Amino acid sequence: MSLHVIITWLIAISLYPVLSVLYIGGLYSFSAEDFAFLFGFFFYTLVFAIPSLVLSLLVMMPIAKAPATNSSKLIIWCIAAMLTVVVNFYLIFYFILKEDIFRSASIELILPALLAVSITILIRYKYFFTALSKLESEKNAVTEIEAEV
Repeated sequence: MSLHVIITWLIAISLYPVLSVLYIGGLYSFSAEDFAFLFGFFFYTLVFAIPSLVLSLLVMMPIAKAPATNSSKLIIWCIAAMLTVVVNFYLIFYFILKEDIFRSASIELILPALLAVSITILIRYKYFFTALSKLESEKNAVTEIEAEV
């Protein structure tokens, strides 16, 4: 499951700068031709999103092991991933920039991130189900080995 989380995180991180430029460009006539800005933005996004990766890794196993249907687990995973993004933004703005994101105009930066996470999870839903079934088959194999002993 951790590989699934890491790949999902990398795809969302790759989508976030593009969606941010499109979002800001749509609102403020931002020119999306500045590729140097996109690469710099991607680098900072990669660094500052590490807490989201760690939080996502921490919440994935309880979600995967929860007694729920796989569809329910996907919905819970989507909500949890979006919550990790909000928590990550709050931590960055509160501890590094010393401002409350919910009271600043910077809250607009969260919307493209939430959209990137949602799109990535929806794109990778089959891989999520595959990872869940692999985890379940490993659990069954361990149970069979323990039963034989």
